[in-house]
Amino acid sequence: MAPGVRLMTPRGQMSGANNKPAMAQMPPQIRALFQPRGALPMNPPPPKKRKRQGKGGHTASFAGLFDLVSNFEKTAPPKRTKSETPREAQTRRRKVTMAENEEKVAALANAYDPAAPPHVEGHELTEDAYKTLFVGRLNYDTGHTKLRREFERFGAVKSVRIVTDQEGNPRGYGFVEFENEQEMRQAFRSLNGRMLDGNRVVVDVERGRTVKDWKPRRLGGGLGAETRKDKPKKSELPNGGRGPDPAFLGGYGALAGGGGRPGPPPGRGGYGGGGGDYARRSDDFRPGRGGGDYGRRSDDFRPRGGGDDRYGPRGGGGGGG
Repeated sequence: MAPGVRLMTPRGQMSGANNKPAMAQMPPQIRALFQPRGALPMNPPPPKKRKRQGKGGHTASFAGLFDLVSNFEKTAPPKRTKSETPREAQTRRRKVTMAENEEKVAALANAYDPAAPPHVEGHELTEDAYKTLFVGRLNYDTGHTKLRREFERFGAVKSVRIVTDQEGNPRGYGFVEFENEQEMRQAFRSLNGRMLDGNRVVVDVERGRTVKDWKPRRLGGGLGAETRKDKPKKSELPNGGRGPDPAFLGGYGALAGGGGRPGPPPGRGGYGGGGGDYARRSDDFRPGRGGGDYGRRSDDFRPRGGGDDRYGPRGGGGGGG
């Protein structure tokens, strides 16, 4: 310890050059904390790698390979042949499968005739397609009795048919035929989207025999969205992704510009598109549903002029002295 340095001990004594170290005055339990640790265990060093011994040093053992160089071919190596990668093979097989499926679907679509009687027993067609409703997304436990009871609230039901497979299991959809066409329309408006046995059913008119050139979804038609296809990029969307193209709305049109939902064709030619014939055939439907009245303001909401307005007409001298 350097001269002149004085340390205070726990007992208040000064530890200097002539005094004992302060550690000696501490109790045993404190001195045990400052005892030096034992020596580290001595591990033997790892063995050194054995070097190859030879006349030329490290590469002397490979010297025998140089004698075989004269036996090699003198011609240029063959060109590398490009083989098909697994991803390319998968893409090729997918294209072949899609082409075969498209041919099968085209053949089935050409032979499709919705008016032809089915070959399966118990799947007879209804008598009048214009009085028949299609009911989809049915619960598999829903039977004919429950389905008839739900639709008989709107009128007399002539027949109820739930489509089954070859083993007799229900496929989740069926057809209900009414005695009166007006009652069928009332059921169509009221039951579409309602809950039945825990499922939200879809009610629609029978389009197979009422819409010209109608095809089911399995043949490339139907009303469902193409959700199984890849979604287009935002840059590929019409109007730069700011919104759908008016032609993409499928006849719905803008709310402010008119053009409501598509109705059936003129006459009794079906329910698949056209003007407002669906509304003209019944007084219960709003007139002009398929025309431009959907976007215009009704005459009942136009402000009446003159003395009916207690504040006077807008923009004029409505007040008085």
